[in-house]
Amino acid sequence: MQLYERYYEIQNLTLFTEYKLKFALSNFYFNELSMDPMFGSDVTLRTNPDKLNVPENVTVQALTSTRAAVYWMQETELCDGYL
Repeated sequence: MQLYERYYEIQNLTLFTEYKLKFALSNFYFNELSMDPMFGSDVTLRTNPDKLNVPENVTVQALTSTRAAVYWMQETELCDGYL
């Protein structure tokens, strides 16, 4: 799927399912110079059995005109009653 937005929400995820996502980066110059998009490494996410695992505090930092870094906090989990 090709998007021009900075945000996309994936809906209707199945509980306790692993998803592999691959992101590609391109811009006006990629098209003008007939360059292939730049693909990042696969991102693997898995939904929890009782609720969806949602990353928190997602931020994107533009590194160059062709690179961006995505950061997020993992969900906090309780273990034996302790945080």
